[in-house]
Amino acid sequence: MNSYNDGRPYRAPRSAFDSTPGPFLLPRAIPAIALTASLDWPDFWNLVQAQLREKAFQRGTLRTYRQVLRSFRSHLRAAVPSSVTSHDVKTFIRHLVEKQASWSWQSTCVAVLRTTFDKLAGRSVTAGLCAPKRPIKLGDILSSNDVAGMIEAAPTIRDRLIVGLLYGCGLKVGELCRLRWQDVNVAAKQLTVRYAGTQTRCVAVPEALLPVLALGVRQCPADDHIFRGVRPGRPLAERSIERVVRRLALDAGLLKDVC
Repeated sequence: MNSYNDGRPYRAPRSAFDSTPGPFLLPRAIPAIALTASLDWPDFWNLVQAQLREKAFQRGTLRTYRQVLRSFRSHLRAAVPSSVTSHDVKTFIRHLVEKQASWSWQSTCVAVLRTTFDKLAGRSVTAGLCAPKRPIKLGDILSSNDVAGMIEAAPTIRDRLIVGLLYGCGLKVGELCRLRWQDVNVAAKQLTVRYAGTQTRCVAVPEALLPVLALGVRQCPADDHIFRGVRPGRPLAERSIERVVRRLALDAGLLKDVC
């Protein structure tokens, strides 16, 4: 066996279908379950359940496996597990899509069938079948009128400043929480934004926010957070800022999903 320069033994990376047994994957040449013509569905489930329990699968996971296999059997009405083909699996998944099943349930069904038939029984009925991914939902874009309505609906100067800095300076919630009065440069009309530990960047401040920020710079200690939390020395929590934004969106009558 090869070794590194420091004497540690070198081990080649293991692929998903390596012939060497891993923590769950079994040798491809010796399946854990033999799909013979005499093996019926109840016996097949007992064997699958025994293998899953040996790998310390939780009771809830076992219920999910049993539910998927029952649904798969009732849809295809295959006589025995050994007669299941890749076409049957694709037909079942297509049936879930036509029923408008959620992406998570479709992904669960693919994972269960891949584990039971391919990994445990040594078949390849799910080869080339990809599980669906979580759909990416883009947020609604707010117009300047929407933001102006939220600012007008704000009951305090603090809430107005929160919306103004988030929108006018393009800040993230965490960056807004870390702002201190020493980060405000009124003369240059800039903010020093701290993010990713010690990294910083400078952003321009809208003219409408400068009077409020200038007043805070004169009256507040430089090392104080602009948005102070309940506990001394701690900034306002990110969850609190998120609640402020959602409340102002509702008060402004916005029907968009504002976050």
